[in-house]
Amino acid sequence: MASDFASRFGKAAVAAAAAAPRGAGGGRCKYDGIQPARQRLPQLPPGTYELRWVAAQPYRLGGGVKVTFEVVEVADGGVGVAAGVDTSVKAGSVAQAIQATANDTGLAQVVSMVMAFAGYEDGPSFFAEHDGAFVEACSEGMSEALVGRRAYVQVTRGKDATGGDYFRNYAWAPAEEPI
Repeated sequence: MASDFASRFGKAAVAAAAAAPRGAGGGRCKYDGIQPARQRLPQLPPGTYELRWVAAQPYRLGGGVKVTFEVVEVADGGVGVAAGVDTSVKAGSVAQAIQATANDTGLAQVVSMVMAFAGYEDGPSFFAEHDGAFVEACSEGMSEALVGRRAYVQVTRGKDATGGDYFRNYAWAPAEEPI
């Protein structure tokens, strides 16, 4: 290949290519040694699900939290199929929810989600046992208190987002006894 390159561009071009600085990955090309990006998990399409909390972390893009779930059960598969809803999510699938926390509405959604996985149906009983630091620790991956816990969620389609996607609205309910 080098001789083909030399015949097309001359010996000076071959020498320049050989002496070119190495890319960020340590090779001659900027892609040498670079690992592929982690694949993003799908977000839940509209439907009703029983989920198991797997992990949480801060979501840096725009501020917020990203929570990873295992789908335990798809409760309305028949209804979803009839309504033309995406039925690619099945029991055992892994999905994620991204919730912005730039305003009080987003923060309230995170509280509702954590409250449901902690086993509480209403704010007063939840906050009698836990505080905002518990919500923050769970939703930002600093606590494993909710790992393995289950909750129900009904996902509905919100307004359209850029890039052909759409926002999701979540209505959470507990599936287990309070912790």
